[in-house]
Amino acid sequence: MDRVPLVIGYKIDKALQIISEKRSVAVELTITPYKDKTEERQGNTPIVVRQKVENDRIILTTTYFAKNTL
Repeated sequence: MDRVPLVIGYKIDKALQIISEKRSVAVELTITPYKDKTEERQGNTPIVVRQKVENDRIILTTTYFAKNTL
């Protein structure tokens, strides 16, 4: 597989746009176990916090933050 652009820190929609539709991408979501923090983050766009390539597939792990700064 050719070089994959680094998209950690990007909003998921922008990250997928950068990677392109020609690649196989899986998106995993992580969330906080604390109810008050989960409620505080509702409505925000997920941000990519981890990226790895496994078996010619790009796996992006995303999470929600309280305030989007990007």
